[in-house]
Amino acid sequence: MRNYLNRILLVLGMAMGMGAVKAQDPNFSQYFSSPLTINPANTGFFYGNQRIVANYRRQWWGAGDPFTTATVSFDMKGDGFTGNEFDTWGLGVSALTDKSAAGMLVSNYAGLSFAYHKALDENGYSSLGLGFQASYVTRKVDLTHISFNSQFTSGGFDLNLPTGESYLAGTANHMDVSTGLLYKYDDETTAYYLGAGYMHVTQPKESILNSPDTKVPARLTLAGGVSLSVGYDSKLFLSGLYQNQANASTYAAGGAFQFGLPVQTADVCLYLGGWYSNASISPYLGMQYNTFQLGVTYDVVTSAIKTANPKNGSFELSLVYTFFQKDANEGKKIVPQF
Repeated sequence: MRNYLNRILLVLGMAMGMGAVKAQDPNFSQYFSSPLTINPANTGFFYGNQRIVANYRRQWWGAGDPFTTATVSFDMKGDGFTGNEFDTWGLGVSALTDKSAAGMLVSNYAGLSFAYHKALDENGYSSLGLGFQASYVTRKVDLTHISFNSQFTSGGFDLNLPTGESYLAGTANHMDVSTGLLYKYDDETTAYYLGAGYMHVTQPKESILNSPDTKVPARLTLAGGVSLSVGYDSKLFLSGLYQNQANASTYAAGGAFQFGLPVQTADVCLYLGGWYSNASISPYLGMQYNTFQLGVTYDVVTSAIKTANPKNGSFELSLVYTFFQKDANEGKKIVPQF
């Protein structure tokens, strides 16, 4: 029991910050399909009028109870305030939930974001966006599904009895603010973007385990991508992401190739590719059907975790649906933000 309690403390310490260890935000391998979690300036950065995005991730499911993360967001855009037909604003809402160690630590996020994208030339090929995001965050330590020595009776463990470990339980809430910049160029043949996000600008205090000096560390994100036409109805998408939080850096880079499928009654594309990071290799399979896009990845772990358990893979699913006006001149042009 003592070893199991030690593992609980290790998980909670890594998640909440104990000593020198600092909390880190949940991440997705398909970061390009979770735009509002890496840069508020991504709000309204898409072709169309409204967009719904959903992601689900089961991490390290070969190592006992997996970490699970799910998020959903909705953002929309409209004409800018300056009279320039190429200026746009974006408004979005998002929610994320993250469960660690069989739900012992549950984190919930709710955010509201706004961005303004200012055209930099008369044709609207290039633009610069500035975004802000306000979030409300709750974290809770829940040990109701864990048994302790004090709950053992002649008939086995009774989870209704007191655990005697009340110092481990608790809830923390805080408000948070993030910001970001985004540059975009798109001449309908070649398109690319470069963005920088600064999450947790205020570094709010957060404490569950009686550590009043614990703060949420700021997170810097740098992301870029390019799409290239490589033939009739085919494109190559390349992208990369760098993040730094609590003196820990992560990176990911890769791409996907788009194949147009010969379907007469619908716009259908297949995407094949993969991304490499400092922790895993993630093969990617995606499909677009009209304005609906689906993506699947499975992370093959390459870090030291693989040595402890070679089955520590992670599954991830992303869904994107874009809405267009019936008289849209864009012709329902879907360009995934890889």
